[in-house]
Amino acid sequence: MRYLRTRNIKVGQLVVWQRTLNQFETVEQFEESLARYRDMTKLLNVRKEELAACQLRLTKAQSQAEILEKERARMEARIDALKVAGVKELEAMAEATERQLKAVAASEIKEAQDVARETRSEFATFLTQLDS
Repeated sequence: MRYLRTRNIKVGQLVVWQRTLNQFETVEQFEESLARYRDMTKLLNVRKEELAACQLRLTKAQSQAEILEKERARMEARIDALKVAGVKELEAMAEATERQLKAVAASEIKEAQDVARETRSEFATFLTQLDS
């Protein structure tokens, strides 16, 4: 008892150890149980390390997913802006084409009217000559 007390082992701890040892029939059984406990503790620590690694990978994957989601939102915004710009450009092109077509049509109409006047004038001259 003196030896144990010099090692700072309390009486209450001895009682607990006695109860624990009473559960085993032999010291060898106790040693086997401790070895199994050690193995389970090692396995638990390995599993904890694996869990930590998985959590780290999950955190990285979530971070990458957030980055990709933000990039997708930016891309969608750019696509929408391009759509709007494209529609405006097409409308401007359509208006310019319409103005050009109207100008060409007006020019052709004027030219046809000029040709018609000239033709009438020539027919009138011809009919006058014919009457003479």
